[in-house]
Amino acid sequence: MRRCTRWALIAGLVALLPGCSAPAARQEPEPPAAEPRQVTVARTSIVSVVTLQATVVTTPTTTITAPAAGVVVGFTGNGYRFRADGRTSLVTLPDQTELQSELVEPGRAVLANFPIATVRGTGFGLRAPVDNNTLIRLYAGSLDGTQAQIKKGPGPFSCPLVNHIPTAGAPDPGSLALTCVVPADVRVFAGMEAVMAVTTGERTDVLSLPVEAVAGTAGSGKVTRRTADGWSSQPVTLGITDGVTVEITDGLAEGDVVRLPAPDLDGVGS
Repeated sequence: MRRCTRWALIAGLVALLPGCSAPAARQEPEPPAAEPRQVTVARTSIVSVVTLQATVVTTPTTTITAPAAGVVVGFTGNGYRFRADGRTSLVTLPDQTELQSELVEPGRAVLANFPIATVRGTGFGLRAPVDNNTLIRLYAGSLDGTQAQIKKGPGPFSCPLVNHIPTAGAPDPGSLALTCVVPADVRVFAGMEAVMAVTTGERTDVLSLPVEAVAGTAGSGKVTRRTADGWSSQPVTLGITDGVTVEITDGLAEGDVVRLPAPDLDGVGS
């Protein structure tokens, strides 16, 4: 008993000696809040090319549409006459196609993209179904040219479009598709798989942002812009896109700072 008391007394004296007490717990400062990811509006050049999976078909049938709001003056053997903005022009069909049926009477006023006739191919064509996401990109631009490549076969080659916006037609009238005419000197067989590359626009030295920064892909959108008071929602007008970068035609200036990701992805500025 005496020995235990002695050791307890020694332990108590050691605890009272300077430098022998347990160190006090240190309060670690909280790390600063992470800065949000951001990007600066800058000028660049954009070439918008939409790549579609296609199939070789024989004598494809498709619907053609009015190129603008105007009047269908009349039909000819290889096209139609169309009046818009006080000017009448002849719209000709691609080679190896023929007018199959008229969907509007001559003299009728129509809206842009209104179906006016069906056209049948007289040889081979490529038919490329278009999904909703791709449809937006095609409508946002103007289809300036089409190249095609047969998988493990001939190409690339120019493949003139029959319809300049996706429309329904044989052999699958239930879906929207682009149809182009395979040149007569390109050897193909029905059912071959192909790739169709459609150029929908080209812009040089335009304001742009990564598509990740913009809520919306065609027409109009929204971004979260940095201001003197913090972050603010900003509507923008959009031009063409190549799927990575989108053209900004209004709503922002060069050098503006925009938050990533887009407001509909993180809830900021919505």
